[in-house]
Amino acid sequence: MKKSIFMISMILILCLTACGQQKDVPKESGTTSETAKSGKLNVLFMSGVYADSARSMTDEFKEKTGFDVEVNDVPFASFHETAMLDFASQAGSYDVVAVNLSWLGEFAPHLEPLDDRVKESGMEVDKFIPSVYDACKWNDVLYGFPKAPTPNMMAYRTDLIDTPPKTYEEYMQMAEKFNDPDNGMYGISIPGKKEQYAVLYLVRSWAMGADVADKDWNVVVNGEVGRSAMEQLGEVTKYSDPAGLSWGLEESINAFLQGKAAFCEAWPTLGIVQAADDPEKSKIVDNWAIAPFPQEKTGINQMSIWCVAVSKYSKNKDAAFQWIREYSSLEKQEKFFDEFGILPSYTSFWEKDEVKNSKMGPLGEGLKTSLPKWRIPVSAELDSIMANAVSSYMSKQMTLDQAMEFFDSELNRAIKNNPPPADSKNDNAIAIEEALK
Repeated sequence: MKKSIFMISMILILCLTACGQQKDVPKESGTTSETAKSGKLNVLFMSGVYADSARSMTDEFKEKTGFDVEVNDVPFASFHETAMLDFASQAGSYDVVAVNLSWLGEFAPHLEPLDDRVKESGMEVDKFIPSVYDACKWNDVLYGFPKAPTPNMMAYRTDLIDTPPKTYEEYMQMAEKFNDPDNGMYGISIPGKKEQYAVLYLVRSWAMGADVADKDWNVVVNGEVGRSAMEQLGEVTKYSDPAGLSWGLEESINAFLQGKAAFCEAWPTLGIVQAADDPEKSKIVDNWAIAPFPQEKTGINQMSIWCVAVSKYSKNKDAAFQWIREYSSLEKQEKFFDEFGILPSYTSFWEKDEVKNSKMGPLGEGLKTSLPKWRIPVSAELDSIMANAVSSYMSKQMTLDQAMEFFDSELNRAIKNNPPPADSKNDNAIAIEEALK
């Protein structure tokens, strides 16, 4: 009798345990069909339209899967630190993490590889723009789906400027022409905070003919091209609001929307596209357009891409994969473009006549001639070094010689301490060499 009672008790315990596991924790097979029927996902996205787009699909996802989704939004300046702290603790506080492409090599050990899951899911990934999709790979392993591939371009006033500048010399001539500080008008509106503006050093350097390191990762930043790019950034301050050195994207974009600048160097998809033709928010309705930065010698632009990834430490990996799959679908990307101005990653979107012939058309063309930043683990440190060098020079805390010597020595130190893989090449330097031929 005791034996029978014991056996019945064990069966009940095992049943309750199994049932509890099925309810609360999704299986780890990689197939979305085995996702638990309820639970909670935590998503980490950059503040602004990116986080807003994620929130816009939470109710639909809850209805479809039973999972509540909490979208945690963090400003770009503190995003890297927030994600790395969670990775270091292996707490898995965030199931889904947006990854700026330049952090991919550093983040990869903390992300869930997706190749097997993609294969099992039957996703038609060949419909992504190939270069954009491949950018979310590290060492040939896929770690995320592309989000918001955006070429770094300028906005300009079409009521003031007929044809955008082709060289930086021409750009400065135009900026000087419309610069009128006494009447609150400036040639150029800049997001001068170092976390935002430093990347425009690369835009200029690449267009002029050099990356900060050659194809074998030898630092060349303090050469003729590097110094010219830095000098050009300094010249921009002559035709910008002095307060611009403390502005973020919002302040810079708002100044342009209020008609206080002829050009704007902030990312146009993070506010200009959404508001420039809204009479309640803009004084330049129908009088603006987007153009590449001056093409100079190579015609190469800089591109930002985010990847939507699953944390290696997530306890809900199947549900997290289902979430990033739906977020990255063509249907959702077109919806996010319509509602938030976030650029889709699908070839078919950019081939539509209504897109090609719209104010967004130049962005699609820009994707074809844009390079992303490095993906090697030292990339985040490069961003920091570059930001300090650029901001110190533009604010006159350093001379040109001091800024370039700092940039050179710190980047050499960073690469020495965290060298790229032995068999890797600097693809950006190779692309620039090819463009110069």
